[in-house]
Amino acid sequence: MKNLSGDWEVLDLTDAESKVLWALIEHGTMSVSKTARTANIARTTVDAVLRRLKKRKLVRHIPSRGNVSLWKVARFDKAKKELLEASNAFDRGFVKPKEEETIGGIDSKEIGISVFRGRRQILSAYKQMLGLSKAERVLSIQGNKSAEIVLSSFDKGFVQEFLNEFKRRKIIIESVNGEHVVELFRDMDRKTMEASFGRMLVSSLLPDRYMNFDVDLLIVRNSVIFFDMRNEIVVIIKNKPIVEMLKSISMFLKENGKSFNTNKYIKEILEGISKT
Repeated sequence: MKNLSGDWEVLDLTDAESKVLWALIEHGTMSVSKTARTANIARTTVDAVLRRLKKRKLVRHIPSRGNVSLWKVARFDKAKKELLEASNAFDRGFVKPKEEETIGGIDSKEIGISVFRGRRQILSAYKQMLGLSKAERVLSIQGNKSAEIVLSSFDKGFVQEFLNEFKRRKIIIESVNGEHVVELFRDMDRKTMEASFGRMLVSSLLPDRYMNFDVDLLIVRNSVIFFDMRNEIVVIIKNKPIVEMLKSISMFLKENGKSFNTNKYIKEILEGISKT
């Protein structure tokens, strides 16, 4: 069976769910017992996993033949495409950097650190997120100054198009921001505000004294991307221990920040504008 262990979390699949789903993709329709043997998972676990996958419409149950219960992948081509995409490196489609855009890096499997310069590489990194599958999650930490730079100096058309496409693809972003972001929403033009509304966004706010920096951090699949917005530098890290450490720190900040309903807040602003 294809060994892609550790990559499935980007689709919100547990290790057992990913093994069962991939077993069905590779071997076709199987009974619970055969699926358990193929995936090397306990039969009782497989039975529970199949029912969870069925709720997500990833597998379907075939009417029993005698006493044998059979299962198969629902929408085979789509499921296989999404799982294979999830296992690919996030940055495989980056714009090839020009000589002056490459600062350096250690591009080995063990270390995997790359550094690029320029607005073109920043935009390329953001565009790569639009290739994520539905319901994938992105962890984000955005500095107050970084947010100001994006809103004041990035092309508004690009920002609005990106936000709308991100929303259309139903990619989930779990974001940590400073409290200052509340004021920034009020300073947005209406089109950008409307593009921001309706995203699948889980937001947490931290006191501004901790967030007054001009760097963004994104954790996408098994990569960490730092954006130094002021100096237009992108740092991509694929070293697993570093990624796992930063993921844990980001989750701690998210879970200990103040929950903020971004969509509700934007809706209130838009309704206020409509009344004036």
